[in-house]
Amino acid sequence: MKNTNSIRLMTSNVLGNWRDGFIENRDDVMAEIYLDLCPDVIALQEFSARYRGEEKDLLSLVAPKYKEILTPVLNRSHNNGTPLLYNTERVKVLDRGYYFFADGVCDNSKSLTWAAFETIDGGKRFVYISTHFIHTSEDARVIDGEQAKLVCDGLADFYKCPVIIGGDFNSNRMSRSYANLISLGFVDLYEKAPNPPTVKSYHPYPVLDEATHLYVPNPDPIVGDFHNSIDHIFYYGTPEQMPTVENFDILTDVRSQIASDHCPVFVDLVLQ
Repeated sequence: MKNTNSIRLMTSNVLGNWRDGFIENRDDVMAEIYLDLCPDVIALQEFSARYRGEEKDLLSLVAPKYKEILTPVLNRSHNNGTPLLYNTERVKVLDRGYYFFADGVCDNSKSLTWAAFETIDGGKRFVYISTHFIHTSEDARVIDGEQAKLVCDGLADFYKCPVIIGGDFNSNRMSRSYANLISLGFVDLYEKAPNPPTVKSYHPYPVLDEATHLYVPNPDPIVGDFHNSIDHIFYYGTPEQMPTVENFDILTDVRSQIASDHCPVFVDLVLQ
């Protein structure tokens, strides 16, 4: 990405709320992925208190290159499960905020975190949002989408720059909640990519090797294609501000299969 107007945005569900809570080597592998792919901003999901509590946690593993955007958290646990990490060498933070979904069934981790950024080299501004929709109810996911739109409307109107939202929407491309997002004006950046991937964004859970107490890939095959994906990156805003999509990809290598049940999804954009 040599163009100073180019940015790389990622969304990554780290599998922080699962079974007995063993993290072991999963956060180490995830940190390696982030440092290799070097996104400008990372939208995280399931960043639980348990995941944060590792002796050497993900935040310390990617420091000082990446920092978490801190913002007041309005839920019962006071833990932000959908934080943003930003590359301190590439972007600066102008503003930030948090919204806890009120959909009637939401748990403590389903929310969105937003931040307004400016690229250090090119001075281009954009907003990126990390979100996680509820997994237990399609009706509630439709409500989550409508609330996300209200937040995006406000951000687009105030900052007058592109708004991009990435996360685990728990909605595949055949679902009613995905169709609702499209009807609300969200543009799936997958559709704008020149050579989009065909694989889906999640896979069987990694397996804990009892002998080494380290995670290894699940031997079960990955079934389904991208239409089954539930991790997406959308644009919201005017057609005139729509970024050019240079690349849209899903990391499916062995590291991804060890670190989580979700593959990191990332997009390379050229801002107008």
